[in-house]
Amino acid sequence: MSLILVALAGASSWAGVLGRNWATQYETIVSGGYDSNVNGVRVGEISDGYGSLYQSVTVSRVNTLTSVELVGDIEQTLFFSESDADFLDGGVELSASYPREGGDVIHWDAKTYWKDDSDVDLDEGLRIGVESYGARVGGEWFHSPKAGFRGSIHGRVADRSRDGFSTTRSLTMRTGFSHAWRPEGRWSGEYALKLSESDGGSGTDAVHHIFGLRSHGRLSSKITGDALVGVRNSSFDGLYDFSDTGPIVTADLTWVASPQFNATLGLLNDYDFSANGDVTLRTSARLRLRRDLGRGLKVELRIGGGRSSFESQLDEIERTDDYWDIGGQVEYSFTQRYFLRLAADWVDSESSEPALDVGRTVVSLRSGWRY
Repeated sequence: MSLILVALAGASSWAGVLGRNWATQYETIVSGGYDSNVNGVRVGEISDGYGSLYQSVTVSRVNTLTSVELVGDIEQTLFFSESDADFLDGGVELSASYPREGGDVIHWDAKTYWKDDSDVDLDEGLRIGVESYGARVGGEWFHSPKAGFRGSIHGRVADRSRDGFSTTRSLTMRTGFSHAWRPEGRWSGEYALKLSESDGGSGTDAVHHIFGLRSHGRLSSKITGDALVGVRNSSFDGLYDFSDTGPIVTADLTWVASPQFNATLGLLNDYDFSANGDVTLRTSARLRLRRDLGRGLKVELRIGGGRSSFESQLDEIERTDDYWDIGGQVEYSFTQRYFLRLAADWVDSESSEPALDVGRTVVSLRSGWRY
């Protein structure tokens, strides 16, 4: 956590030293609420009230060519009575791009991050702390106004060892040919190689080959985002030993119907490792609707669902979890800086093994200010 504190404490001084082209923004949020399943356990649920204090700082520099941004945040959560628990979460992220909006010849972007977070893991039915860190570098080279080549490399580590669970490491490399099919919109035919491993149990290594078509940028006059549709071949070796070929779909799309209303759609269908090292095929969809009612009042509705299919070493045992996540919030802004937000989330996970069902409801009231 010392890394987060250094970033928060030094951000404003950085902006002052680096010059007037740098901007600093802070956000402070004080909240209280109720959690019906504090530790996310399957049996012996503990419900409790809680309070939290959140602080973030963003230092950024943007001009016609470059964009650089440093973000740090930290949150202390304290439960009052029944659970007698407290959690300290936070992270730091540094990102940069050149040119900021793409260029005639070459464009690159980079990001490095570190985050320490504790949350309920539906697979295990426990609250698990995850320390994740990594770096990504990507770029695109244009050999004509419309055509070019793009590529990226992303390394990531998710460490859950402090709670007795596995550590997952992955390295993803992508390359492909891209073409501009409309202003600010591009598609690319790409190949990706993803190498990952989990030290859960006796350990499992995975190799994924992915061939697909990706559309990114401005897909239409009102839709922006990134979408990939393709075919994946996955091979696993170690504790789990098998191979599988199937479709892969990922999407993160935003539809801006008007200045007052927008919708975001997220899709995922891919293999992953669970916290204890199980090979898991995850399929999920998430929809978020936002509406600005005017006079400082905004509403948001979130609904998501999915299925997690777990590989097992025992043929007679097959586990499949289906879950729903429904939430919403109402926010009122007194000014551009001060706001009050009431939010509620409900999660229900039903497993083919009834003893592994999990349910949770969280209600919170937050008051914050940006300066």
